[in-house]
Amino acid sequence: MKNTVKFILILCIYLFLTPPTYGQNWSEEQTEVWKIVENVWETVQQGDAEKMADYFHEDYKGWEWGDFYPRTKKTASEYFHYFFPSSHLVTFSLEPMDIIVKNEMAVIHYYYTTLSEGVNGNAAEEKGRWTDVYVKENGKWLMIADSGGKWDNN
Repeated sequence: MKNTVKFILILCIYLFLTPPTYGQNWSEEQTEVWKIVENVWETVQQGDAEKMADYFHEDYKGWEWGDFYPRTKKTASEYFHYFFPSSHLVTFSLEPMDIIVKNEMAVIHYYYTTLSEGVNGNAAEEKGRWTDVYVKENGKWLMIADSGGKWDNN
C-alpha cells in the first residue's frame, strides 16, 4: 500500500510539473509546414537576408508586438538587411503549439527561445511566441502573414 501511495504521489507531481508536449502526432501536411518554420529560423541563424525573402509571399503583411503598422515583404527585407549584420542568432529553440492546415493555407502557433549576440559581444536571451500564416502557391509554402514577438516581462 505504501508503494502505491508513493507511486501515485510521484505521478501526480510529474503530471503537474511537466508541461504538455505538443506535436507528437502531426499529420504529413503539418510536419511539412513545421519544417518550413524551422528552415526560416535556420536562415535567420545563418544571417542570409536574401534567402529570407524567398520565404515571403509578395502580399505579406506582418507585425511584431509594439509595431505601429504591419510590415510588407519589402520592409521586412530591409529590416533583415539591417538586423543580420548587427546581431547573430547563436542558438534557438522552437516549440509548436498548434498547426492548422486547410487546403492551401496553414496557421502555425509556436513558442521560441533565442540566444543572440550583438556586435559588442553582449549575449541576450529572448522568449516569445509567433503565429505564422502560410499559403501554398505552385507547390511552395510562403508566409503571407505573421504576428508575435518577445514577451514583455513588465
